[in-house]
Amino acid sequence: MPEGIVLAWPAEPARQGEVAAIRSHLPLDRPWVEIGPPGTLEWGDVLRIDATFYVGQSARTNGAGTEQLRQTLEPWGYAVEALPVPHGLHLLSGVNYLGPAPSAPDGRGVLVTWPAYAGLPQFAGLDIVVVPEHEAPAANCLAIGESVIVPAGYPQTGAALWHRGFRVLSVAVDEFAKADGGVTCLSIVW
Repeated sequence: MPEGIVLAWPAEPARQGEVAAIRSHLPLDRPWVEIGPPGTLEWGDVLRIDATFYVGQSARTNGAGTEQLRQTLEPWGYAVEALPVPHGLHLLSGVNYLGPAPSAPDGRGVLVTWPAYAGLPQFAGLDIVVVPEHEAPAANCLAIGESVIVPAGYPQTGAALWHRGFRVLSVAVDEFAKADGGVTCLSIVW
């Protein structure tokens, strides 16, 4: 965020070394905070919609990590709310926010989601694209401006986004998916 940087603390011990690797590349002009034990937090469990951060409670992100994030972000003017992750590795495996549709830039933001998240009251008022069950991996997509990176092979989801004016960029991520990787997992947004 413009106010500062938050470094996650992965639950998987094999991934905890990633924090030090990223820390050495942080810009010096902004403060940074690190989530620490007993808290765990992976950004794959964090969905930002405007000034609210929804944090999925999963095997990778716990309540203590969520609370540390809340203590960091609330003074900066952001809200933090915990959400259950009923299935899937991370929250972003099944729900992603794309921002306003290019075809309606002043309209509601677009949410791409599995059916499990579609009816949550936190998402009321958004333009919700429910991904068909046979296209479940397509919910793990990433908007960059008017373009959306979507895993290749999911034409119904791609068409729904295209009809909203997004430029759909289909990317083959099959090999990454074998290790539970997805479009959002493979991205560092700075």
